[in-house]
Amino acid sequence: MHFLIREMGVEARELTVAAFRLMRERRGWILLCALALAAVAAVTFPHDLRVHHWLTDQRIESVRLFAQYVSKWGDYTTGTLILVGALWLAGAAFHRRSWRTAAIACLLAASFAGLVVNPARSVFGRPRPNTEAGDRFTGPNLSRKYHSFPSGHSATSFGTATALLVSAPAIGVPAMAGAALVGWSRMYVREHYLTDVIVGASIGTFFGVVFGIVARRKRFQSSENQA
Repeated sequence: MHFLIREMGVEARELTVAAFRLMRERRGWILLCALALAAVAAVTFPHDLRVHHWLTDQRIESVRLFAQYVSKWGDYTTGTLILVGALWLAGAAFHRRSWRTAAIACLLAASFAGLVVNPARSVFGRPRPNTEAGDRFTGPNLSRKYHSFPSGHSATSFGTATALLVSAPAIGVPAMAGAALVGWSRMYVREHYLTDVIVGASIGTFFGVVFGIVARRKRFQSSENQA
């Protein structure tokens, strides 16, 4: 077990170095994607209140409870960490190095997405839909009530799912469906607006693609070395 834990640290470092190298190589495309995301956010933002009222004004209690359940299990600690831990332990039990690599890629993608989103929403200070403050950007605010933009749940769940989709597609497809449900649930329980979810999901998807690619490359390189 000590060897596996040491391997986890080495692999996390290797994947992170490879991911940042890939981001440097593709910085032009990254800039274009960021500009495209900003344009999409500018288009959806004026419609956030309308979508919010359409989705939540006539909420069904059973659906609300389901959304709360999905939202709870879509969090970083109760979603990403449990999924990553289960996948990594399964890889260790069945001697599947590729599963362990995919698990580390998911953890890193979700973690980096969270590191971007959490400071950003403290800076923007957008009130959550369930507050009485009205919809505006108030500037830096440490209160959780003003952390609507972007959505942290969406960022980490899409980071996890996208990394899985790229590095282990068979597991990634249902994980992506789960991430989409998490994004919907955050709007249904009145924690986020549509733009919050789109931006958070996009940030998570970005890191998921990057870490998924480097994990996939590492798996293919290991296969070639063994051959």
